[in-house]
Amino acid sequence: MAVGLLLPGCASQDPWVRRQGPSERIGNSMARAGAVAAAGAGGYAAGKSVGGQAGAAVGAGVGVAGAMAMNGFNKRKMRDAYEAGLEDGTDAARAEILDDKWKREAVYGCPDQGDPKAAASPRYRNVYVPSRTVNGVEYPGGNQSVVVGR
Repeated sequence: MAVGLLLPGCASQDPWVRRQGPSERIGNSMARAGAVAAAGAGGYAAGKSVGGQAGAAVGAGVGVAGAMAMNGFNKRKMRDAYEAGLEDGTDAARAEILDDKWKREAVYGCPDQGDPKAAASPRYRNVYVPSRTVNGVEYPGGNQSVVVGR
């Protein structure tokens, strides 16, 4: 019976649970099942002291139902937090993509990658190149026109 209570946590299809390991899933299932059992036992004891054997059954039922409702509430909170995290991650990725595109076009002067006309014609940019010596030949420094994109 204990295995039957623990395995549903391992087979859960909630997206945030897929990132958890097996031991974490079993631990979470044990915590949820323990909370339900403790609430049922507490309700049984309270109901027995108030209404005898019939009150004990009612108290146990109320305790179990309350614990199950709390588990459902906590699951909804976890789902909402997971979805909010996905939205934040999507927004961050969009901002990074737009920032890269802005740097490419505005800062570096590269053409838009999706524009076929800009990709077909070469673009030039003036760049400062310092003086240098190559194979014994000295080249003076200065601004040179360099092809940026084709």
